Amino acid sequence: LRLGARLRRADKALVEMCDNIFSSLVQIDGLGVLRLNRADLLGLPEEIQVRLVQKSLSFVGGGAKPFALGQIEQLLSEIKAGDNLAKQTLHGCMIERRGANIEIARELFAIGKEIYTIKAGEEILWDSRFLVSNISITGNIEIGPGRDLSRAQLKNMPSSIKLARMAHLRAAPVIKDSDGQLLAIG
Repeated sequence: LRLGARLRRADKALVEMCDNIFSSLVQIDGLGVLRLNRADLLGLPEEIQVRLVQKSLSFVGGGAKPFALGQIEQLLSEIKAGDNLAKQTLHGCMIERRGANIEIARELFAIGKEIYTIKAGEEILWDSRFLVSNISITGNIEIGPGRDLSRAQLKNMPSSIKLARMAHLRAAPVIKDSDGQLLAIG
C-alpha cells in the first residue's frame, strides 16, 4: 500500500516537472508544428526526456493513439545518436531534425478528410488540437484539412503562412467562408 502511494507521488512529481519543462522549452507555431531544441532535450534526465517526447507526440497527434513506450524510447535513442535522425512518422506525427531542433508536425494521413460547418456563434475542436470559433453573427464557416492547398491560394496570407512548408499547411485547419473563400489557415 505504501509502495503504491510512493510511486503515485513520484509519478505526479515527474508529470508536473515535465509539464513545466514542456511550457518553457517547446515552441509551437500557428500551424501546430512543435519544435524542441535537441541539446535542451538531451540535457534533461532520461526519464524526463522520454516523457517530454511522449507529451510532444501526444500534443501534436491530438492524443488519438495509445503510446508504446518502446517506440518512444527507440525514437529517443535515434535523436541521441546524432545528426542522422531520419524523417519518420510515429503516432500520427512526422518527426525530423531541422537544424538544432527536433520538429514534430501532424501527419496529413492521420487527419480525417471531413469538412465541418460551424454555424454563427458556435465552435469546434478540430483534430483534437485547434479550437475554432465562428464569431460571426450570421454566416457559417467551413473547416477542414488543407489537403488541396496550392501556393497560388496563399497570395493574401501573412508571410509566415506563405513561407511555411506545404506538408505543414496541408495538415493544418483551413477555414473558408460559405462561398469557399479562404479566411485562415491554422
